[in-house]
Amino acid sequence: VLDRSRLGQTLVFSRARRSIVKLTGSHYPAPLAALEAVEHGLKYGIAAGLDCEAAHFAELAVGEVSKRLVQVFFATTALKKDPAVEGAAPDAKSVANVAVVGAGFMGSAIAGVAAANAKSDVRLRDTSLETVARGVETARSILEHRRKRGQITKHEFEQMKYLVSGGTDWAGFRRADLVIEAVFEDLEVKRKVCRAIEAETGPECIVASNTSTIPIGQIAAAVQRPQQMIGMHFFSPVEKMPLLEVIVTDQTAPWVTSSAVAFGRAMGKTVIVVKDRPGFWVNRILAPYLNEAGRLLKEGVPIETIDQTMIEFGFPVGPIALLDEVGLDVVLKASAVLHDAFGKRMKPMDGLGLMTEQGRLGRKSGHGFYSYAKRRKKVDPTVYEILSAASESTVSHGDVRLRLIYGMLNEAARALDERVVRCARDGDVGAILGIGFPPFRGGPLRYLDAVGIAAAVTVLEELATKYGSRFEPAAILTNMAGSSECYYTNL
Repeated sequence: VLDRSRLGQTLVFSRARRSIVKLTGSHYPAPLAALEAVEHGLKYGIAAGLDCEAAHFAELAVGEVSKRLVQVFFATTALKKDPAVEGAAPDAKSVANVAVVGAGFMGSAIAGVAAANAKSDVRLRDTSLETVARGVETARSILEHRRKRGQITKHEFEQMKYLVSGGTDWAGFRRADLVIEAVFEDLEVKRKVCRAIEAETGPECIVASNTSTIPIGQIAAAVQRPQQMIGMHFFSPVEKMPLLEVIVTDQTAPWVTSSAVAFGRAMGKTVIVVKDRPGFWVNRILAPYLNEAGRLLKEGVPIETIDQTMIEFGFPVGPIALLDEVGLDVVLKASAVLHDAFGKRMKPMDGLGLMTEQGRLGRKSGHGFYSYAKRRKKVDPTVYEILSAASESTVSHGDVRLRLIYGMLNEAARALDERVVRCARDGDVGAILGIGFPPFRGGPLRYLDAVGIAAAVTVLEELATKYGSRFEPAAILTNMAGSSECYYTNL
């Protein structure tokens, strides 16, 4: 009824406009332009509406947002065809049978997606039948969700759910083509598990670790076939996050890399191949961002301000909310690995240990920096007391944004210079799909190009003067600024 009167149409379009702004943060102009074309057509006739649409299309098609999104599209498309290894790519091994050690949140989700997308026969293993049962149920719930959405039929679901099984023994592992360990993030635990996997599998089985930060080479040092050891870092939630980091060591055989990449793609993932360094790519560049959020909080910047600043920049959630989503215990473990590897510039935020000691693990425990009582998310004010945060902040809103973003940009430049990823394209796709870097900004390395390398170096130098040596520009950025280089030729 509303859309049949002028007043009703005005109300409908006003609500639609507010809804679009809320969803896009006004960063994407196309939805508002489409709405305006529809509104114009209703007021002045379909011909006028089509003319309005054409005018908007002509303007937006050559705009900066369109350019960045097209670049991201071509980058991800190219990655799907990338051979993933230098030189002639060996044939990938067919992965029909998969085993997962660790039937917790990550392991069970990996099993579910492997069955749903790759149609693999998956065997879950854990130390207790209760954990295995929950893991199998979680894996099958991914299939059930797809049935409810009409993506698979009931008959297909009944067939596919039996692809996932489990137990506390090693039954079925001898025929596994690939085994993925998804156990607790501890080096010695992972070494022990990988030795056991190797003893229970065939001579050509690939062993992959789902570690998020521990160098694969350190785990592989404990096995007999290090050439068949690789990292496959999935992101949580596995059924939704599109990125997979495949981590190769100096000893990883090319056929193992090709096989892991091919299987990741069969699981529906966009795969980037990453060098074996602490934190790999995504967590390496994410750490300075999260650490700086903690420092700002300690300096008295409200949680809402920190998170909203980054949402306004274009991230789907702010860094404090992201800490809660990842899990503070997970962050604490990963932070220690990165701090040990890179020293004071990766110093973890103060108070994270206190938070975890009190059982504040984030969303999964019902409270972290936010509380989640009755499914309502709100800042928990007692956090400021736990962290002994300053009562007032002297940091400007502009510096909040610069400190959060430029720490990440600086680390991205440094990591690419170390060839943690093979090229800027891989790094930018990884940042967009792995941590939600705003796609309309093209990724951290393309964003550096847009800002200007010399201008970025100037900002970092100013931040280093005001806030400390962690902001000192990476040597590669200083060199690039001096020679007017950039990461991409197609700006």
